[in-house]
Amino acid sequence: MITAEEFFTLFLEELKEIPALRRSYRFLNSPPSSSMFRFRKEYFCRRLEYLLKHLPPPGSRIWDCGCGYGTSAIFMTLNGYEVFGNTVEFYLQPLEARLRYWEKVKNLDSLRMQHANLFDMDIPGKFDCIVVQDTLHHLEPISKALDILSAGLAPGGRLIAIEENGHCFPQTIKNFLRRGNKKIIEVYDPVTGKNFLMGNENIRSLNEWKQLFASHMMPVNRLSVEYIRLFLPFFYALFPSGVLKEKENNLWKKHPFLREYFYFGLNFVACKNPSPPSGQR
Repeated sequence: MITAEEFFTLFLEELKEIPALRRSYRFLNSPPSSSMFRFRKEYFCRRLEYLLKHLPPPGSRIWDCGCGYGTSAIFMTLNGYEVFGNTVEFYLQPLEARLRYWEKVKNLDSLRMQHANLFDMDIPGKFDCIVVQDTLHHLEPISKALDILSAGLAPGGRLIAIEENGHCFPQTIKNFLRRGNKKIIEVYDPVTGKNFLMGNENIRSLNEWKQLFASHMMPVNRLSVEYIRLFLPFFYALFPSGVLKEKENNLWKKHPFLREYFYFGLNFVACKNPSPPSGQR
């Protein structure tokens, strides 16, 4: 098993070798002693830790839907999972270089990634778990997307969502100033030469996600819910990361108004209802 901290250390070295990754991962823009570096590292690792906490046992089949550059997919493969990932646009361009780098750590034969739009692809079988990280708010039409995800999930399987909090007041203002109320846009994919609909940072609150997932027979497990990212980067110059992590974990559980409107991140797990016995259908 490789921990999030160990993976992050290796990932920093990879960034030095593969410049294409730096357009999204900006760790090398700040010195390791800076508050911005510590802030970015904290949430990079915490998201991976959330995955490890809620993934099924190693050996399970995982679908990383909207895998982007494949960072989480690689992390899960290194931890013993059979992973399939799909993404659109330019993200898989540095894939070969990434595989060469991580093959030095462990064989990645159980990892497969492809350029494919969720709405056009053939789902390769049933999965024990689906991971949607920074992806749900881009999937439109969302109801059709959830139908597809549910169909790809084995009965009793789980979906792990790592999202932005749609009620976060600062984030809502930022998104409105950037794109107004235009929450769904049409995007051109240069790889396929096709246009497709995409949610334009169409983030939702936990209650909205609960309703959507419940309507697709995938209720959200209330014990899995976690809010993260309250403290801005400058706090990391004032307090150790561990202290801020503990404060964040405690504050959202005690103060509903704070978690609903000032936490940027939202994580949860939805579980697909098991199929009833044939005589009860």
